[in-house]
Amino acid sequence: MQADAAVVSNALSRESQRARLTVSVKVVREPSEDSPFAAWEMPITITGSSEAIRVRMAATTRFIKVGTPAPSVDNETWTNADWTNAGVVSIGEQNRSLRTDFSVSKNQASQYAAGVLQGVLMVRVEYCDVFLRRHHVTACATRSVNPLPIGGVNYCGIVVDSNTSTDVDAECRD
Repeated sequence: MQADAAVVSNALSRESQRARLTVSVKVVREPSEDSPFAAWEMPITITGSSEAIRVRMAATTRFIKVGTPAPSVDNETWTNADWTNAGVVSIGEQNRSLRTDFSVSKNQASQYAAGVLQGVLMVRVEYCDVFLRRHHVTACATRSVNPLPIGGVNYCGIVVDSNTSTDVDAECRD
């Protein structure tokens, strides 16, 4: 009975002391008929009592018709993603971000500018806590030309800081 209580106590202690990451989305450059290039930025913020280690981030973008529900984000989305290693995110750090630059076809840029298409960004941040447990944060955001302010997005689903594993993860070790 005491052993069970110790296990629960250790788990609660780890949970209260581990790092927690949040991710937001900001549009840096929108596509237009004159320039098919676009850029989105995803700043990450850390809270919690310890740093996040082995941080890596990936993002994917799509254009869909305005009013269409955003696609679901599942583990399959990230299997072939281009990951950016961000290393360690320290306590209180607020300026680490991933930026994705992409181009669209002239037709897509025209439809986006006319308000027919909206951009969809899905981002995933994976990291280990100092207790060698893996966690992830996924976010989805949409952007259309109207009526949002410049740089603004609508969030279409955020899973804040899920546990990927509850056991020590081999990839979290040095």
